[in-house]
Amino acid sequence: MTALPHRPSLLRAAGVTMATAFMLLAACQAGRPSVPASGDASAYLSAQLSELDAMPAPDGVDAEDWQQLKAGLAAMLQPGRAVLAAPVTVPSAAKLSLDDNALLLNWGYACQGDYDQNSEVNIADLAPLGTNFQEKSNGGTFPAGSLLSMIDGDNNGELNIADLSPIGTNFGRRVKAFNVYRTLNLTDLPATSGGPVGAGAELLGSVAYEQFSGNRTIEQLRYSFQLAQAAPGWFYFVRPADGASEGTPSNVVSFGAKPGNLDPLAELLASPQSGNLPLSVSFDASGSSDPDGAAGNINDIILFSWDFDGDGVVDQSTAGPSTSHDYLAAGNFTASVTVFDEEAGSGKASVAISVTGPGNQNPVASFSADPQGGGIPLLVSFDASGSTDPDGNITSFAWDFNGDGLTDFVGGTPSAQFNYTTAGSFDVRLTVLDDKSASDSTVLTIDAIDTTVNQPPTAVLSIEQPTGEAPQLVTLDASGSSDPDGSIVSFAWDFDGDGIFDAQTVDSEIDHNYLVVGEFNPVVRVTDDSGATDDAITSLTIHGFIKIQLPTTGTDEMSLCMAMISEHPAIVWSDVTVLGTDRLTYYVRALTPEADDAADWPAPIIVEDLSGDSFPSPQLIEAADRPTIICGQEAEGSLLLRCNSEDGMDPQDWLDGTEALAGDIFGVHSVPLAAAVINGNPAIVSTNASLTGRHLRYTLSKNPEGTDPDDWHPGVELDSYSEFSSKPSEWTAASLSVVNGRPAVAYLRDRPAPDSQLFYNISQSADGVNAADWLAGSLLLDSGSSGFTPSLLTVAGFPAVVYVDEQANGLKMRRSNDSFGRLLSDWQPAFAFGPNDPGLPGRVQSAAAVASSVPFVAVSGLFPDSPLMLHANTADVDDAVDWGGLLFPGGDLTIEDPVAHLSHMAALEVNGRPAFAYVDSVLQDVVFVLRF
Repeated sequence: MTALPHRPSLLRAAGVTMATAFMLLAACQAGRPSVPASGDASAYLSAQLSELDAMPAPDGVDAEDWQQLKAGLAAMLQPGRAVLAAPVTVPSAAKLSLDDNALLLNWGYACQGDYDQNSEVNIADLAPLGTNFQEKSNGGTFPAGSLLSMIDGDNNGELNIADLSPIGTNFGRRVKAFNVYRTLNLTDLPATSGGPVGAGAELLGSVAYEQFSGNRTIEQLRYSFQLAQAAPGWFYFVRPADGASEGTPSNVVSFGAKPGNLDPLAELLASPQSGNLPLSVSFDASGSSDPDGAAGNINDIILFSWDFDGDGVVDQSTAGPSTSHDYLAAGNFTASVTVFDEEAGSGKASVAISVTGPGNQNPVASFSADPQGGGIPLLVSFDASGSTDPDGNITSFAWDFNGDGLTDFVGGTPSAQFNYTTAGSFDVRLTVLDDKSASDSTVLTIDAIDTTVNQPPTAVLSIEQPTGEAPQLVTLDASGSSDPDGSIVSFAWDFDGDGIFDAQTVDSEIDHNYLVVGEFNPVVRVTDDSGATDDAITSLTIHGFIKIQLPTTGTDEMSLCMAMISEHPAIVWSDVTVLGTDRLTYYVRALTPEADDAADWPAPIIVEDLSGDSFPSPQLIEAADRPTIICGQEAEGSLLLRCNSEDGMDPQDWLDGTEALAGDIFGVHSVPLAAAVINGNPAIVSTNASLTGRHLRYTLSKNPEGTDPDDWHPGVELDSYSEFSSKPSEWTAASLSVVNGRPAVAYLRDRPAPDSQLFYNISQSADGVNAADWLAGSLLLDSGSSGFTPSLLTVAGFPAVVYVDEQANGLKMRRSNDSFGRLLSDWQPAFAFGPNDPGLPGRVQSAAAVASSVPFVAVSGLFPDSPLMLHANTADVDDAVDWGGLLFPGGDLTIEDPVAHLSHMAALEVNGRPAFAYVDSVLQDVVFVLRF
C-alpha cells in the first residue's frame, strides 16, 4: 500500500482532525454523481482526482495536515487503478446461507473498500473510515455484520491508515446487483474470481443493489432471494455484478442430495483445541467419507466449508480437507466443517475451541556482586535491581549465598549482603518470584581467599609470530603470568617441549634461535615467592628444508624418478656399478608417509641388472596398488618391472614380477621418457630411433598390470622426423600427465642451440589409443628451449609447462587459459626466471609439481652455491607476481659447484608438502629434500 505522508501533527490530531476531515469529505460527496454505468475508467479517475484536489479544508483543521491527507490518497490512485467492473478480491465474496424452511438464500453486502456500502468504491469511502478512525476490537476481528467489520478493509480488528489500501486497490469496483446461480456440478464455478461460469450453471435471477434491508450507516446491508422450491442435488451461489462483469462468487449451499443418495459423513479434528491467544489451530477433516461414493472415502468429498467461530457464517471454502485459523480473541468457539459430495449431499462435524487470555511471562533474574573476590573475611554486597518481569512485578528475592542448595535469605528488595569467613569458591544463586508465582534463577561465583595460605601463580605464554623460517629467532613472552597473593620470582624455559628445561631467568621474556625445522611446543614454568609453580605451553612451527642423503654404490647416477607408492614417497634411479659399465636400477621407498627423517629411509635395493649399451631411463609409477618400473633396453625395446608387494623393498618380489615388452610395441633402441597411470592403466611416452628416422610414441596398457606384450594397445606416433640416430635419449625429453581427464604430453626436441623446441599435445579422448584422438599437429610452445625434465602440470584446472630456456640459461613457465590447451593462442607466459650465467648453457636442471593445490619448482644451476625452490603464493598462477620468490635450502645443502654436482632432478607432493630429489654426481649420492 501507499502510506499517507507521516507528520507528528497529523498523528496527534487523528482522533479529531482526521474525523472532521472525513465528515466534511462525506458531505462534499453527498451530491456527487455516481460512477456511470459504462464509460472510460481513466476519465472517471481523472474526475475523481479533480474533485479531491478541489476539496477545501474544514474549519479547525490544519491546512497542511489536510493537504497531506489528500496527497496520500491521490498518490495511491495516480497509477490509474480505477476499474469500472465488479469486485474480484477474496474479501469481496458474499457469505451465503440457506433457510431450508423459508426457501430463502441470505447473504450480506460484500465489496472490499466500499466502506459506506453505496455500491461503489470511491473517495466517499474515506468518510466512514475517518469517523471511526483508530477504533479497535477487543481482540480478534470486529463482529460479523457490524458496521466496523465492513470498514475494516484488511480485517485485522483495527481501523488505521492501512485501511486506505483496499480503497486504492479496488477503486472504481462496484456492485449493481447480485446474480443468483445454481448448478449440478461444482466445476461450473468460475475458474478465476472474475471469470465466466460453466455451461451447466443456471441463472435463477438477480437481486438489485437497491433491494437491501438494513441501515448502511450502522450495520452491514442484507439481501435475500426467494426460491420457488427446494431442489435437492443442486448447489447454489451468488456473484456481484456490474453490467456484464461479474465478481468473486460466494460459498455454495444446498438442500442436500437427491433422494437415494447417502449424505457424506464429516469428521473434524483440531490441534490444539485450547491455549492462550493468539492461538493458531490446524483443522483436519481428512477422516470424512462418502458411503456411496465411487471410492467410499475422502476422495469423494469435493468441497469443505469452514465456520471457525460457530456464527453460522461460512468463513472459508476449500477443495482440500485441511486448513488453519488464528484465534485473536479469547472465548469458547464451536468450529465446524460442512463437507459436500458431488450429488450435493452434505455432512457436518464440529469441535470445541477454547481460547484464554495471554499467559503469565516469567521474570528474568540478574544480579551483580561487589567485590567478586578477595581475602577473608570478605563482605560482599549483592544488587539484583537488574532483574525484570515483562508483564508484572517481582515480589521476592531469595538468596543462596554459599551454593549449598538452601535459601539463606528472602527479601522484598533487590539488595543483600553476606560476609564470607571461610575460604572457597561459592556459587551464589538468586531466585526471583513474580506476582503470579513464576520464578527465575541465576548464579554468580564468589572467590573467598585465605590470605594465610599461599595461592599458586598462573602461567601465560605467548609468541608474537608462531611460524617462521629456519633459522628463526623467536621471543617467548610470559609477561602475562600473575600471582594473586605475591610475586613471580623465576621463569624456567623448555624451548622444544621435550620435558627438559633449557634456561632459567628472572625476566618474563627470552629469545631463542630455532635452527632446525619442525613443530615445537615450548613451555614456561613460573615460580612465585613461596615456591608454588605453574606451567604454560604454546605451539610453534619452524619451516625449512630437510635433507636426506641416500647412499649409492655407483659412479654415474642417471635418470632420477619419484612417485608415491602406497602413500609413501619412493625413488628410482639408474647407476653405473663400480665393477664395470653395467647399469643398475635402484629403488627405495620411505618407511613412513612423512619421510622427514633419515631413519625413515632404508638402504636402496637393486631391482634389475641391465647389461650392455642400454638406455635405462627408469620411470616409476604405482599401477594396481603395486610399484611399477619401466626402463629402456637396447635389444628388446622397453622393459616393465612390476613388484608383487606393496612396498617393493624385497628384490625377490621384483624378480617374480618382471616381464619383457616386445620391441615391436615400443620399437628397438626405445627409451621411455615418461610414464603415468591413465584411467587406472599404465601409459608410456617413449622415443626410439630406426632406419626410417626418430619417433615419439604414446602407448597405453589394456589393464592395470601391463605385464604381457598382449596387454598393450598399439603405439600411437605423436611426432617424428627423418634424421637417423641410434641415441634417441639425446633427441627429446617428455612429461606425461592427465589434464582434466585426458592424457597429455609436453616434450622437447633437443636440437643444437638455438633450434631446440618445446611441444604440447593432448588426446581428444580419455585413453588416447587411436591416432585420431590426438591433435593433428603438436603445438609449438617455444623455441630455443632445452632440459632433461620439462614438467607438465595441472594448475587451478589448466595445463601448464615448466621448462628450461637453454639460450638464457633460465627457467620459464607457460600456462593455458583453456582447460585442455588445444589452441596455441590459449598459451601465455606465466613467469621467466634468469638469466644468470649464459656461459653455461644447458646446465640448469628443474622439476615441478603441485603440493596442496599450489605449484612449486625445484631448480639448480642458477646460483653458484645451492639448489633452490620457487613456490607460488596462489593456486591460480598466471603471472610472475604470483610466485613467492626463492627459498634456499641453505645449511648443509650448500654445494660448492652445483653445475658439476647436480644433474637429474624430480619433484613430488609428499604428505601435502613440496619435495624434490636430485643426483649429486660428484659425491655419488641421491639426495631427498623435503620442504617442512
